[in-house]
Amino acid sequence: MDAAKCKPGLAVIVRAADEFYAYIDGWKATLADLSSQAGGVWIACPSPSTPAQQIGPELHFLVPPDQLELDEKTPED
Repeated sequence: MDAAKCKPGLAVIVRAADEFYAYIDGWKATLADLSSQAGGVWIACPSPSTPAQQIGPELHFLVPPDQLELDEKTPED
């Protein structure tokens, strides 16, 4: 995903390009915030141990934008 298209609130899918993010490959998330100092974006993922119908804790990860793809449920501008 192009860093210029990263806007908080977008639905994304993690597409790990290396082993560091392999454990969250395929996870669906929401862009939470940009981190210009770290060169990545913060994403918020629902906890995998929480059923979808329940509100539970979110997990946050700092991920490079090139390891994210736009989820089809989010329309592009």
